[in-house]
Amino acid sequence: MQPSRPLSVCVVTDTFPKLSETFILSQIEELRQSGVQVTVVADHVAPATEETHHLNVVRRWSAASRAEPQVRRLPSRWADRGVTGLDRAFGRRLMGVDAVICHFGMNGVRVARTGHRMSGFPPIITVFHGFDVSMAAQDGTLDQYHPLFTHPGLLLTVNHPFRETLIGAGAPQDRTRVHHLGIRPETIPFRDKDWSAPIRFLSVGRLTEKKGIDVALRALGQLRVDQPDLHWRYDIIGDGDLRDTLEALTRDLNLSELVRFRGAQPHASVREAMAKADSFLLPSRTASTGDQEGIPIVLMEAMSAGLIVVSTRHSGIPELVRDGETGLLADENDVSDLERSLRRVFEDRVALTSMTNAARRTIETEFHADRQNAELVGWVEELARNR
Repeated sequence: MQPSRPLSVCVVTDTFPKLSETFILSQIEELRQSGVQVTVVADHVAPATEETHHLNVVRRWSAASRAEPQVRRLPSRWADRGVTGLDRAFGRRLMGVDAVICHFGMNGVRVARTGHRMSGFPPIITVFHGFDVSMAAQDGTLDQYHPLFTHPGLLLTVNHPFRETLIGAGAPQDRTRVHHLGIRPETIPFRDKDWSAPIRFLSVGRLTEKKGIDVALRALGQLRVDQPDLHWRYDIIGDGDLRDTLEALTRDLNLSELVRFRGAQPHASVREAMAKADSFLLPSRTASTGDQEGIPIVLMEAMSAGLIVVSTRHSGIPELVRDGETGLLADENDVSDLERSLRRVFEDRVALTSMTNAARRTIETEFHADRQNAELVGWVEELARNR
């Protein structure tokens, strides 16, 4: 039977709130709107914002957290046991919830170890987002998740390749499921484009190797050489370690008058930039560290806004963008193939309009937050019944 009292969950993450992890806040709000009681537990609690001041946010360990830096200075074996002991002392506060939702694999493992041998500890739903699978696969540390594989609960991955990776590492197939993140497209106005020159390209994201902005610049540089009669502009919103390198590459490619680096911007400014752009450019690739995308939320937002998305066959992106149907895809880390995709933006306006309309419908039907939240709440109810 479904519990007569409201469902209750504890959401565990590293830092809350965090600007780069707005998907966690979105999920919390969706759960609350469904009547689920939510407590947030984080190692580091940032100052409350207008969006988070009403939430119940707890710092892990509370007063005992002052001992954690000293414990970590011990030899690794004893430090590991000491931190686990602190976690278990705090873990008693989790006993009354129906499920613990952990974002990122390392937080899931930590909670699983916390509940080890604690009778009645709640099931754990761990959401794997990207680097916690791809980087662990590259450096051979997926076995760190074995405590999660045996603890009651679910392992959720944001795309199918990550699910297959976890199953290959020993995760149980029946409890390892794909759970796409979602957005509310009705909050994003869809704007029809006339595709008149100049085409305004836009990229948004951290300026890191994984985002492939250097590939975008090289492809646009080649496009300018091959077809100098095409008119376009390119705005890049975001900051990061590679900004100086990318700005230097822009100068080397003689693109300085066409490319503008706008730095990090608040979400409202990103939405304004999308309203003015024609095409969203995100040539993601696997970084040298193994880091990969899940399915970028920003692609969903761009598709909702009516931009023609140009991206890559990378990780879970093809689950969102179907080449020639809802956007354009190039091979990962392939400058020439990306240039071919960019050329298509200039070639057939009728096809572009068809793709942008189909892209909006895809978000409305397959990646809507209501659908994803209903799926998650259903799983929490299932765990509560079987607990």
